[in-house]
Amino acid sequence: MKKTIIAFLALAFALALVLPARAQDPAASATTGLSATSATTRSAGPTELTGSAADQQAQSSGQAQNFETKPLRKEIVKLKYVRAQDIQNLLYAYVSREGHIQFNPNMPSILSVSDTPENVEKILAAIREIDVKPADVLYTIQLVLGSETEATTDPELKNDPIVKELGKLLRFKGYTLLDVTLVRTINRESAAVKFGPKAEFELILKPDVAGDAKMPVIKTDVRLRQTQVNSLISDKTTATYKIGPGDLLDIAVFQVPDLNKTVRVAKDGQISVPLLGRVDVAGLTQAGVAQKLTDLWGKSVNDPKVAVVVQEEPTVAKTEVTTLIESTLNIKSGDRTVVGVSKLDGGDKGLILIISAKIVD
Repeated sequence: MKKTIIAFLALAFALALVLPARAQDPAASATTGLSATSATTRSAGPTELTGSAADQQAQSSGQAQNFETKPLRKEIVKLKYVRAQDIQNLLYAYVSREGHIQFNPNMPSILSVSDTPENVEKILAAIREIDVKPADVLYTIQLVLGSETEATTDPELKNDPIVKELGKLLRFKGYTLLDVTLVRTINRESAAVKFGPKAEFELILKPDVAGDAKMPVIKTDVRLRQTQVNSLISDKTTATYKIGPGDLLDIAVFQVPDLNKTVRVAKDGQISVPLLGRVDVAGLTQAGVAQKLTDLWGKSVNDPKVAVVVQEEPTVAKTEVTTLIESTLNIKSGDRTVVGVSKLDGGDKGLILIISAKIVD
């Protein structure tokens, strides 16, 4: 027992001497169990990152790039056929947050564009598609008068296929060509022309070209109006006209100029004349007033010769405008069609409007 205790103490003493020495030796410490931990630390050195750290760095780098200011390109565009205010809203579909499109109302054909180079290219391409020359439309107009009683047809209409077809559909027996005219206008712009034997008709056309270039369709708003001027001629100068309030009388006495006077009939039907004062003339003709004044003045003037004339009022012209045909039709370029038929004054005659249209360069 004593020997065992002595051996244990001797071993403890030996370890107490050896372990401090090994702790001071770097090479020895590298061989201990701590070497695995040191190796792990060396494998993740300061120049390398774990997976989560690399993701965080990449995200921070992307955010920094987003905050970088991109270079902007500026262009001044001169428009040819459209106005800046008409296309501004369409172009905003291509504009970024940094870009803008501006124009001055006093300069409607100038457009200012500022944006990234790629967006500016898109905007310029859109402008090239929009700012194009509008189509020119040429109309040929024929105004034909149809009659139910007169069977005569003008020679230039006898072989007209449309007139022949109308003869089968309508009750008109004869057709007269009143006028032919040409109207040229650009797409979506109204054009008006006066025509007819007395230029009493006005035609208003507004085209809207649709479809492709090979087979365009010309949608056209058509309005035909007739202007009639009615002259209201006064009948006050006739011998049977009865004079009344408001009429203007021209009174002349031969060789007695002091009695000459132009006077208007008052509301009570009386006039005021020299020497006689007020005289009632309402309901009398011109000759009746002259005779009455002759009798009254004859009492103080030797054999007066009196003439009375009702002054003619200015002719009043009354203009009446009547819409005869109002329609919208689709015409293929080069085609010819009947727009409408309008009765004249409810009688046995009617106006027929025939239109052809084509797109011209």
